[in-house]
Amino acid sequence: HSLGDPDALHSELTLALGALKPVHLFSREHQKLDRLIPISLGFPEPETSRWIQMDALQVTRLLPRLFDNDYKNSTGRLTVIAGSAWMAGAAQFNLEAAQAMGCGMIRAVVDPQIYPILQAACPHVVFHSATQSEADFLALLRQSEAVALGSGCDHLEKLDALLEIVLKNSSVPVILDAAALRSLAQHPQWLSQPHSEIILTPHVGEFSALCGRSIEEIQADRIRCAEEYAVSHSVTLVLKGADTLIVSPQGLRCVNKTGNPSLAKAGSGDLLTGMIAALAARGLTPMDAACCGVWLHGKAADKAIEKNALYTIHHREILAGLDAFLMDHQKELWR
Repeated sequence: HSLGDPDALHSELTLALGALKPVHLFSREHQKLDRLIPISLGFPEPETSRWIQMDALQVTRLLPRLFDNDYKNSTGRLTVIAGSAWMAGAAQFNLEAAQAMGCGMIRAVVDPQIYPILQAACPHVVFHSATQSEADFLALLRQSEAVALGSGCDHLEKLDALLEIVLKNSSVPVILDAAALRSLAQHPQWLSQPHSEIILTPHVGEFSALCGRSIEEIQADRIRCAEEYAVSHSVTLVLKGADTLIVSPQGLRCVNKTGNPSLAKAGSGDLLTGMIAALAARGLTPMDAACCGVWLHGKAADKAIEKNALYTIHHREILAGLDAFLMDHQKELWR
């Protein structure tokens, strides 16, 4: 179980003998321990371990290097379908986060009503109308190395049609968020025939609609619920929360330990979707893109609170925090 015994004592110091157990990884959620010390017993880590540990060293090893002869089409081609009337900001956060992750060529499919806002906010993006023909949309998909869909699309009239087309025709990783997840919950059969690798990024409410379990049941056993869904539907699942859980289609698991309550604001998930999508477009596997994106998203927030109050942090401070972390490792990322 992902949560400990509800009757367990709250400990000031806990020793994990041999290896971390699943309950230790959710320490912030169950609040049953203050300080945790793993103690090796001399046993080698089993090669079949399904737990992935992420840290700064692992993340910088996975991040794509930049070379002197790189150009826009060699550093990731991403298509983002996001935003709708009254929700232009979600698309902006997707696009700015993708650029901050070094994605070289970003195209966005948007509602014509919000195009003027986004063109002014994101001049680095090439825009396409959500009302374009299916043939033009398919041609756009063929130019992409990853596709992100759903952030702020609550009022996008063609959302269901675009989602079905993407899932049936895309051959590159597809990242689904927000409104696309709610649409998918109404059309679960669309997951049975995709040609691409799928990354889903739900919060617990969206995941409840996807998997048909109550929020209470999910929270009581997050690991089992997430693993069963990811494996049975062959998706990479990012179950967001204070301890975001990432599960691969093969049942590999990662619990993220970066981040703080400054991320408990509307728009934070839109930044995360843009970051994961950019990493996928730049060549990381879906699981690596998800694990790195989630870790960096939290780390950026941790960097942000070094200079800003928790209350006041929003997307610009988060992106500045990301920049600060990447600056610390610039020599390792430029070859």
